Order: sequence, then structure tokens, then C-alpha cells
Amino acid sequence: MKLDASQHLDFVRNNKFFVSDINQRALDSIVSLAEEHEFTVYLANSPLYFPLYENEEFRRYYDDMRGFFVELSERHRNVEYILVEPITYPIEVLQSVDHVILEAAPDYTRRLASAVDQTGR
Repeated sequence: MKLDASQHLDFVRNNKFFVSDINQRALDSIVSLAEEHEFTVYLANSPLYFPLYENEEFRRYYDDMRGFFVELSERHRNVEYILVEPITYPIEVLQSVDHVILEAAPDYTRRLASAVDQTGR
């Protein structure tokens, strides 16, 4: 886990947030389909290793990513950005810095479902 966190920190120190062309095209396609067929797309942050989220350099990168998704959801009525603040977990219940193990999956799922429900859609 510490190696995974260290690799994430190295990445954010040396990079600014951006959306690759292929990911942007995928998002555009999903949003277009949601508008055409009248369904809601929910964007949610993955679970996250607590100490990583507390790191200033990681937070800068994360805030830029969050801004991108906030703007996307504000531009499109069929896009909801939920879990804007990530659900953080200790090392004991994580497989990697952004994947919970089986024991924490019910908690994350419950919180994700609650966030969807709170949108009222």
C-alpha cells in the first residue's frame, strides 16, 4: 500500500490533471447518450486511502479533477457528480489506494447508494 501511495504521489508531483483524448471522447459519448435517451449518469469518486487524501500535493491534483467533474455536471442536466468528497478508508480495508477489500465494500456501496438517493432522481 505504501508503495502504491508513493507512486501516486510521484505522479501528482510531476503532472497536472488532464483528461486524455480517449477518456474525453468516452465521456462525451456517455453524456450524449444520456441526453438522447433521458437517463442520469452518476459520477462518483472511488474510495481513497486516508493519508493520501491528506497530502497537499495529492489534494491539489484531486481538486483539479473535482473541478473538472463539477463543471461537467453543471453543463449537463443528465450528469450528477456525487461523492464529491471522497470516502476515505484506513489501510486495513484497502487492496490499493483506491480499491476497498470485501469487508469494506458493503460500507462503500451503502454510502454510494445513499448519495444517489439524495439526488432525488
